[in-house]
Amino acid sequence: MSKFYDELHTNRKNLAKNTNFLSDERYNELIEIILELTAGRKKKQPKDFRLIKRYDVLVVQGKTKLIFPVKDDNVVLYYVPNSELFDVLQTTHVSIGHGRRAKENLENQAKKMMAWSEKKLLPVAVHSTVRVPVPEVDKGRLDARSILAIVLEVTSDGFYRLGTRDGVLKQLYARSQFTVCQKKLLQIYEVPIDTEVALRTVSKEQSTGTGQGFLKCICKTKCQNKKCICLKNNVLYTSKCHFCTTCCNK
Repeated sequence: MSKFYDELHTNRKNLAKNTNFLSDERYNELIEIILELTAGRKKKQPKDFRLIKRYDVLVVQGKTKLIFPVKDDNVVLYYVPNSELFDVLQTTHVSIGHGRRAKENLENQAKKMMAWSEKKLLPVAVHSTVRVPVPEVDKGRLDARSILAIVLEVTSDGFYRLGTRDGVLKQLYARSQFTVCQKKLLQIYEVPIDTEVALRTVSKEQSTGTGQGFLKCICKTKCQNKKCICLKNNVLYTSKCHFCTTCCNK
């Protein structure tokens, strides 16, 4: 509620001074003026006639309310003071069903997406071999774009737990996050069930290179000791390394 009034106060700074926002003091003051004018206890001035055209008073359940002069018996327009704005707007919002309607729209959209997914992407059986794409940030530029995995479990929510030769993938996958292989290329006994690994780790283990990024050395000798970063990581000399015909790590 405090945030509502803070935003209201900020927006009002840009409005003209003759806007109809009523403070509680001004609201009560107008009620007293209109009561005096309608009862004839006060001599009317030219500005009072303008007030009578814009304001009237109505007693509702023992409370005096400021209203717009009634022209149609079926329509009563109330003026609302600042302190009651939030409650009136919230009550109106709930009564006309805006919150419920937004929730229903989201639920309908989710049902349509699920129906489309079930129609286009058929469920996958346990022990099926699937191919999981590897994001660009998790692989080197020459590495494979995907890895092979096997479906270990299908949860009650429709998510899949996948396993590889290097271990069980940590996250659960939706049906739209992998494709199914026509043949069974992995067997369940090839998966170390007790080991959990990340997709980046599997991509690096299955990589023919160094995984994410490249390694290169700038050695000036023959690359014969662990000072060479390539030799230290069991990677052979590449064209990115130093130019030396006597390199022993080829």
